[in-house]
Amino acid sequence: MPHTMNKESKKFVFNWGHGIALFFSIFVITTISILFISFTKDFDLQTENYYEEELAFEEIISKKRNVLNDNVNFEVASSEGSIEFIITGDQQQDLNGDVLIYRPSDKRLDLKFKLALDENGKQVIQHESLQAGLYLIKVDFASANKEYYLEKEFVFE
Repeated sequence: MPHTMNKESKKFVFNWGHGIALFFSIFVITTISILFISFTKDFDLQTENYYEEELAFEEIISKKRNVLNDNVNFEVASSEGSIEFIITGDQQQDLNGDVLIYRPSDKRLDLKFKLALDENGKQVIQHESLQAGLYLIKVDFASANKEYYLEKEFVFE
């Protein structure tokens, strides 16, 4: 006798085979999505020569200690398209060094300048490529055969 289908036999039954197929499908879709996102994300190194700078870290600690010993103060302010910083302390003569305005999120926005303070210990850096966001201002300089290193986070608006 042929088997006749009634309404109850048309009902979908979720069994373990369907569960495995569903789990495997979700796993594959998630894996492919993560791979796609990771390949399209731009990852910048903190610096190009990270290991060389890491080896010089003891020197930076010594320079920071000189900052503390000589009561060097470092203040930062901003205005439209410029960053102004003031360095005060006992080291006011013959300052020479570099200023790095480091943008952690995009290395293309990093700026590097020579240190050129006026008689009040102030320097204004005007640049049209400054965009709103977080910057790290690094000042590495020497005065009277003593080396100093200043670093300050700054949000440019």
